[in-house]
Amino acid sequence: MSVYASKRNESKAEFIRVAQQLATYTLEQIKKFPKSWRFCLTNDITRLALEIHEDVLRANSIYLHSNITEMEFNLREEYFAKARSAIFALSGLLTVVFSLLLKGNNFLGDKKKTSGIFKEWARLLNYEAALVKGIIESDKKRYKRYQGKKPWSKLINFKFFCEFLDFLKQAFWEYLNRDGKPKPKKNEETNGDTNESEVVLPEDIFDLEESEK
Repeated sequence: MSVYASKRNESKAEFIRVAQQLATYTLEQIKKFPKSWRFCLTNDITRLALEIHEDVLRANSIYLHSNITEMEFNLREEYFAKARSAIFALSGLLTVVFSLLLKGNNFLGDKKKTSGIFKEWARLLNYEAALVKGIIESDKKRYKRYQGKKPWSKLINFKFFCEFLDFLKQAFWEYLNRDGKPKPKKNEETNGDTNESEVVLPEDIFDLEESEK
């Protein structure tokens, strides 16, 4: 379900603006690359930049509201996940290109200009990654809140009942295997999760002068 753009909060659509800016910037820079790189690198760089823009647009077309279905919500999250995956993949390709430039044939100009081009690429990727991550986390909280407001009669269905029985069965067998001992706690330092870096592509790695020392 989509809504008119005029009814949406402009600040929440920042991830679309940045994705469009990233795609446009990428297309502008790719024009400077040699044709011999087309099939080994530049086609993939272009494809990933456009995928990021397309996926966030598709995700945004599915409006998150109180009556959203589970299928719609999962599809929205899938598009955002694809966008994040493309952001990381594009970041990796840019580091490869930068490494090749360090070895010679710098077709982008002098050191300062080349460094600036890649730092702007990194800035856009990092900004978009942070925006998409924030949207994903916000979506999960809002969806959980919407689900909590629904009557139990709508939430309890046959599928939910079967999944709940499977959970009880698994918990019971785990309890028996532990001989009644309490379940061991997860490491409090990691809390069962892996801390994820907020920066997908540090800008300072594209400082040519520092890289050549």
